[in-house]
Amino acid sequence: MAPQPQHTLLDIRNLHLRLPSPKGELHLLNDISLTLERGRTLGIVGESGAGKSMLIRAIMGLASRKARISGEIRFDGDTITGMPEARRRRLLGARVGVVFQNPTASLNAFERVGPQVSEAARVHRGISAEEARELAISLLERVGIPDAASCHDRYPHEFSGGMKQRIMIASALAIEPDLLIADEATTALDVTVQKEILDLLQILQAETGMGMIQVTHNLGVVAGRTDEVAVMYGGRLVETGPTRAVFEAPGHQYTQRLIAAVPSLQAPIDQELVSIPGQPPDRLIGIRACPFAPRCAAATPLCSETMPVLAPAGDDGHKAACHHPPRVPAQTLEGAR
Repeated sequence: MAPQPQHTLLDIRNLHLRLPSPKGELHLLNDISLTLERGRTLGIVGESGAGKSMLIRAIMGLASRKARISGEIRFDGDTITGMPEARRRRLLGARVGVVFQNPTASLNAFERVGPQVSEAARVHRGISAEEARELAISLLERVGIPDAASCHDRYPHEFSGGMKQRIMIASALAIEPDLLIADEATTALDVTVQKEILDLLQILQAETGMGMIQVTHNLGVVAGRTDEVAVMYGGRLVETGPTRAVFEAPGHQYTQRLIAAVPSLQAPIDQELVSIPGQPPDRLIGIRACPFAPRCAAATPLCSETMPVLAPAGDDGHKAACHHPPRVPAQTLEGAR
């Protein structure tokens, strides 16, 4: 059977985002270009402050009104940068589901969970109250909430953190999204519950064919669960490519250090964990050289003078922006799980 043609769901070209502050202009996103095909999963990784969540805000139109945004974001062929706010809200609200990091903060403590699950469908699909109740119960069952009919009328405080996140996933699925964004969706959960939620997201994606973006600071989350990965540092993309290629032969020193910092079950019991010294770059400064150079053991004067550009680092679209790419693989994909 001939392979099915790919369908580009999200296409980001040369995206920049600047935000004024009392101390000067913050350079939060710098020349970001990414694509996501329907039915595939993209992992966006990096330390806190790398720009991951700001990128999601830019996609969803949730960045500050004071932000200066340039470049282009296209969703399923429609250019959404510069689109009137009301139209953009209707388009993305009906087709993009988002699961945020803190379900307790995301859920309304004074409203029963059932109506919260069906709210987006009521707004964007105009379903009746009876249809909304049936939909909410069906979705709660689908995400593994026991006795869903009873839970429909309970309040958020009556559920554990893991169950609250399942409720948030049910809410995101109410619109039958073409794209689901999980923004640090498992960070606040213990390891066992993390795995349950990640497994659930994979099952739901296989059932629906939706595209998915996993935003995380934890490379272990994207290992084996994403098709492509984009590594961000200082508001820039420093490496992109197929997940396996990036894990097994990282093309950027920062990526290698991130992967090496992931504990491995295969490592000797007395092996010390790797850490990355130093601090992320000052975003008030328009960086003109490699942003990772001050923290990089392989840096040379070239790294502090010239900005590296994304260039081929292997096959299948693997690219990295590093003057001195690593010579030794950091870790296998299996070792990072």
